[in-house]
Amino acid sequence: MRAEGDIANIIISACIWRRVGMTGDPSVGVVLRGCERDSDLLSLRRFLVRNYYPHRIETLPADEEPCKDAAVPHMPEVELLDGRILARPTISNLADELGITEIPEPHTIYDVAVVGAGPGGLAAAVYAASEGLSTIVVEGNAPGGQAATSSKIENYLGFPTGVSGAQLASRGHLQALKFGVRFAISRNVVSTAQVDGLHRLILAGGLAVCARSVVIASGARYRRLNVKNHEDYENRGFHYAATAMESLLCHDREIIVVGGGNSAGQASIFLSEVSRHVHHLIRGASLERTMSQYLISRIERSPRITVHSHSEIDKLEGGAALEFVTWTNRKNGTSIRKPISSVFVMIGAEPNTGWVDDAVKLDNKGFVLTGGEWGFETSPYATSVPGIYAIGDIRSESVKRVASAVGEGSVVVSNIHHYLARRRLDLPD
Repeated sequence: MRAEGDIANIIISACIWRRVGMTGDPSVGVVLRGCERDSDLLSLRRFLVRNYYPHRIETLPADEEPCKDAAVPHMPEVELLDGRILARPTISNLADELGITEIPEPHTIYDVAVVGAGPGGLAAAVYAASEGLSTIVVEGNAPGGQAATSSKIENYLGFPTGVSGAQLASRGHLQALKFGVRFAISRNVVSTAQVDGLHRLILAGGLAVCARSVVIASGARYRRLNVKNHEDYENRGFHYAATAMESLLCHDREIIVVGGGNSAGQASIFLSEVSRHVHHLIRGASLERTMSQYLISRIERSPRITVHSHSEIDKLEGGAALEFVTWTNRKNGTSIRKPISSVFVMIGAEPNTGWVDDAVKLDNKGFVLTGGEWGFETSPYATSVPGIYAIGDIRSESVKRVASAVGEGSVVVSNIHHYLARRRLDLPD
């Protein structure tokens, strides 16, 4: 594919249109079967959607057999193309069965291991592989990272009508595959260590990946609300993405979006097209300091969006799923209780550095320190450990933008080339 560009483009185009046709055909793909509003069913469906895997859904009403039983032993289940049925599969099991993940070769030493397949990680993988470096990407869920949860990105260069985060991720994923990048999907890195000058990443399940250099691109995730029982409604009314799949849960209903950034603004605008009304909650006085003006203007003009300033959720109620939400205006003390079954939370970022432990130096918020006094070399992306770089949202003091992450992912490859060349010549950093 790398050597024959014209043929590669024909093959890639054919694969794209074939997959589009398959995902749009209700009779094609695996069957995902389960009880309505089951959080495990929603998790499996989200995994298939984000990985563009053809599937169809068969849901059973929550008030009918066998869903009346609180602990249905075999639900949700996935019926594979060969007729086999996987009962309550984990994401990793399902990924392995469907061939979505590539099991790393235990004795292969890669030039570059990229941890995280967000925009920055995909960019690093594309540039590394296109320049001849053997590259593997390790991703815990699906390509795209936090950006893939965005319904539309309108200020990314080259897309004048906007592009959804999922589309951008899918194209980046295919581009990386074209250049020979290997992907270990649904595999989280649990620890890292240096062994004989190489970096050994231990993945969930005990698998290991060895590489001469590592790019940390594991990004950040939205913070959880400080409400005591919010965990009871994860995937049962609480969502951290606003894509076409989540919008199906909002048809003709009142919903809540929490957050003052661009992702929250995009979610409000997108969901207002299908919901009855969007209540947009922010802690501050206005959106002007945290959101792009084009989004603010659209929100202000929409009759189906109401912005509630100085407001925070302080009570959640419901049974198997969310039913009522109460929020309070901290400035005047007014509380509002409404029948709400869907809340979309997009409030700030927490770094995905739990797997790093003490391998590299972090700041007091858990983001990776790079460059300056912290870097093993002069590169602004170098961490405190030789051969390990960090890019994108995971990097301390980075600009939390898709374009910035992509730029850092492309630039860091030149640093990796210099590092590998110095190692071959046994030169100091």
